[in-house]
Amino acid sequence: MHYNRALFRIEWEKGGHVNLHNAYHQYLSSPRHLQEEVVARHLAWLVGDHEVHNPRQAARNELRPVLRNASLLDQTKLAAAEKAGWEEDASFQYRRVSAECVVLLAVDSEEHTLIKPEGPDASWGIDLEHALAVARGNLREQPDLPFEQAADGVFKAAWGDGYNSSRALLPDMLHRIPLRGLPVFMIPTRDLLLVAGDCDLHAQATLFRLAEEGMQDGYAVSWELFHYVDGEMQPVEPATPQLRFLQRRLRLQFEDDTYAVQKELLEHLHKLKGHQVFVASYGVNMKAERSFCYWAEGVEVSLPKTDCIVLAALDTDTEPMMVEWEAAMPVIGHLLEQDHRHIHPPRYRAYECPNRELQAQLTPVSFD
Repeated sequence: MHYNRALFRIEWEKGGHVNLHNAYHQYLSSPRHLQEEVVARHLAWLVGDHEVHNPRQAARNELRPVLRNASLLDQTKLAAAEKAGWEEDASFQYRRVSAECVVLLAVDSEEHTLIKPEGPDASWGIDLEHALAVARGNLREQPDLPFEQAADGVFKAAWGDGYNSSRALLPDMLHRIPLRGLPVFMIPTRDLLLVAGDCDLHAQATLFRLAEEGMQDGYAVSWELFHYVDGEMQPVEPATPQLRFLQRRLRLQFEDDTYAVQKELLEHLHKLKGHQVFVASYGVNMKAERSFCYWAEGVEVSLPKTDCIVLAALDTDTEPMMVEWEAAMPVIGHLLEQDHRHIHPPRYRAYECPNRELQAQLTPVSFD
């Protein structure tokens, strides 16, 4: 076991790691009399046995489905790239739920949850869909606790077993909640499932505010609003401008955090491999409710997907120019290629900045 100070994580000799950012944040945000308990819980996981010794028994009793942000896969791939090389294909098995969310297989124990992004072991004799069906059945067999009322018209899962958000995969449970209309819900963190009725707009506004508060505790999963279509969870657009405004702010904050983690890992990897790449940050102007990135000149760049791009000044007599990403693509899109090595969030590679002729065809914008 090795402590990587640069990336603030614990690494195992056989591969794999655990990031300490969430654990540290949870420690700081906990009341003083509970901080020792937080440390003890995370230490128990670190020194625990992470192997599944009886996979067939695990498949019957210990499998659980977990909802996670897809960036977890990207972070896992970047960590593995330090040793295996980034071009090495990562064979993950998951079910995509939305742009942000994936369903992964996990093995439950008293000490920790072992997520298996590689899917079920070949020795188990079952594929991912079979394993997830078993996992959902195991989750359903847990004590059927009622949802707690978090605010007027808003309810939250209260199992406290590490699988609160996973209950979104059991629609009948949410349909039993006394709501105004059909359930709409959010999974802002792995431990927070918030539910309101689709006819209760006031409750939905509260839903977004509670989601924003919940994300401050770490372990974020999604900024999206969901409903059920034929028994499957799917994203749904908020019904009013006010709700879309609240979601937009939440999304900007969420993506800012997600891209920041990705940037840190990318810069570490490029430095380790000796690559000269400018990894652009994801910037946010909350007043304008817009995101932006900086396209540097004279070096390979890795750009996050943002609302706007700030193009580097071509000489000392000009100023950097900001353009709308989508509006600019017909003119400069040929200079960008999506970096398919990333799973989520997306990034784009470029090897040269748009020249003066191309920039003359673009319409500058500002946040004023």
